[in-house]
Amino acid sequence: MSLKKQGIDVDHLFSMREQIKQQRMASATQPNKAILDKKHRIPGFITPVEMEGTKVTKFFLVPTAGACIHTPPPPPNQIVLVEYPQYRASESCHTSMG
Repeated sequence: MSLKKQGIDVDHLFSMREQIKQQRMASATQPNKAILDKKHRIPGFITPVEMEGTKVTKFFLVPTAGACIHTPPPPPNQIVLVEYPQYRASESCHTSMG
């Protein structure tokens, strides 16, 4: 017996599948709103993104030394973008923070 004869709308199921896939992709790549704009202490390594002279003003905090520079980047859920308006002296990307 075919799916159509069983009353199953395959096109509708495929469209629902696509919606679910997009929702999961969005939730996997968006920041966790429950922890946004709160203070946290997270160990990791700096990968500079923006600098003013020798001061790092924006950087990625990554779990391994040299990540994003000398090796492929870690998964998005292991990268934290940090904007540090008070500036921070430039440090080696091989020095752990935290």
